Amino acid sequence: MEDHMQYIDDFFQGKFSPEEVKVFEEKINNDPAFAANVAFYLSAKQSARDVVDEEKKKRYRELYSATNGHQSEEQPGKVRRMYYASRVALVAAIVAAIVVTIINLQSDSPQALANNYINKNYKELSVTMGKETDMQRAANLYNEGKYKEALAAFQDLIQLDSSSFQAVQYAGMSALRIPDYDKALHYFRQLESFRAQFANPAVLLQAVTLLKRNHEGDKKQAKPLLQRVINENLDGKPTAEKLLREW
Repeated sequence: MEDHMQYIDDFFQGKFSPEEVKVFEEKINNDPAFAANVAFYLSAKQSARDVVDEEKKKRYRELYSATNGHQSEEQPGKVRRMYYASRVALVAAIVAAIVVTIINLQSDSPQALANNYINKNYKELSVTMGKETDMQRAANLYNEGKYKEALAAFQDLIQLDSSSFQAVQYAGMSALRIPDYDKALHYFRQLESFRAQFANPAVLLQAVTLLKRNHEGDKKQAKPLLQRVINENLDGKPTAEKLLREW
């Protein structure tokens, strides 16, 4: 039940890929009970923009636990079941409309743009053809969605060779996908030390990670990082410019 609530919460935090968003929308349309749960989630919020508010999350969890995640059944019988079915169908339609509205509102937010950047550039890690290496095996784990296993594999590679730019970058990206934002920031800050690397997105990835984590003060930290990418003409400048335009 907690996982079900977390799944809904993750959607409204913008953590889903475009493919996962599509699955979520289809589930609303095809599963009235799920739509009712989403409606209940939304009812615990003052507005679509409040979905990341920690106090409201806490209140939602309390409400969710008190009701066991569903409406109580009163006056059982055919009439009651028909009434409930019609109400649930209506709720599903309303929720679908609300979700579409929220997606449109959030599609150009800094957090959503950060998520789009990750999905566009790091949906899969490149794997060189030929004899399989430890790096390629680790990348394959990432591409299969086994992010914890991939992180462990990349960490092993870093232990063997701390000068491996790719291992550090991919370890950070695996942590970001888990998500383990603190560990991702650790590796992306480490990545910044590779001064000789021609294309190094370390600073942009730090900003993106802060936007994804979205804790208090994270946006304040992300903004100067994005400005630095622009001022120093670092890797990812167009993305940094777009993120700041949509601030």
